[in-house]
Order: sequence, then structure tokens, then C-alpha cells
Amino acid sequence: MCEMLLKGRLKDISLEEYWLGKVVDIEDFQIEVTEDMIRCAETYVEYIFKRKEELNATMVIEEKVFMDEISDKCFGTADCILIAKDRICVIDLKSGKWPVEAVKNKQLKIYAIGAFLRYGDQDADITIEMTIVQPRLKNAIKTHEISSPNLMHWADTDLKQATDACDEENPQRAAGDHCRFCAAKADCDEYKSKLGDKYG
Repeated sequence: MCEMLLKGRLKDISLEEYWLGKVVDIEDFQIEVTEDMIRCAETYVEYIFKRKEELNATMVIEEKVFMDEISDKCFGTADCILIAKDRICVIDLKSGKWPVEAVKNKQLKIYAIGAFLRYGDQDADITIEMTIVQPRLKNAIKTHEISSPNLMHWADTDLKQATDACDEENPQRAAGDHCRFCAAKADCDEYKSKLGDKYG
């Protein structure tokens, strides 16, 4: 829905008229489109268009970003990247109710590194703006800014150290709340011994 709005694919019809009540099959799940889902998409898109206009920025949607300088196994797909004169914005939609913060958000930082390496001037000190749009929360929009030198310092130290550790023959595992979103937890002895089946 967001992509249709952002790319102007709806002609003479609203998102609600096109989508409301439709049932979509995604990975063995049937999802019926509700008004709440439509409001989420509209909130996210409105914010992007507002920032794009404010910054006179170029917009890139669903862009796969890489950081081979750090690790060829570290990459991601950014929901939206805005490229402006002295600023790159990475905007991520979260449709759930579990609060996600923009500050110290490693996922956003990884997207931001990939965006900067692809679209930024490596010799310039520009502002990297990282935003979470989470329409189902009262505080729906959260933004954190970092300078490109500080972001790349984190990439060259913390992120590089973490990706190198993952490449070790027997990488150290540390179970915790972050296991909630891990696809490998069912096969991880560390997770099972420390957290049992806390996150299913």
C-alpha cells in the first residue's frame, strides 16, 4: 500500500477504495486489509512526502543497501531513503505496537551506513537522519540524527567487530530480549538454555 502511494500508482481511486476488505496471501498467511492498516500506510507516506518537500530531496523506495567495506554479509533493505544536499534520511515503517526507538537503533544505523556509502560524499560531513514511523503508537514519529563521520566511526569499530565475531569458527552467542526477532532461535542451544521457549 505504501509503495503504491509513494510511486503514484493509484489513479482516480483512493487507497481505501482499492484495498479495504481485500484478502492478501503472504507466506501462507491470509491478511485482510483493514482501515487501521490503511491509516498506517497513509501516516507513513504523508511523513515521507512532507520531509521530501522540506528538503527538496530525491526519494528512493525499498532500496537494498550494502556495506562490503565492513562485511559482505551485512546488508538490508531500507523502506525509504531521502537524499538531500547535506542530509540523508533513512525512514523505516514499523506497523506493530511493540515500541521501536530511533536512538541506538542498530538496524537503522546499518541502513544508514549503506545509504551513505551509496549516495553520500565520503569526504563530506553530512547529517544522517534516522526515523521510525510507527503509526499505531501515540508517539508515532521518532528521529535521531548523527553526523556521517560518527556513523562511519561506529561502522568501523562496533559494527566491524560484531560482523568479524560472527565469522569466527565458533561465534559466541548471547541470549537476551533481542532473541525475540531471531529466525534461528529454534536451533540455538544458548537461547534454549537461557530463555527456554520465552519467545516461541
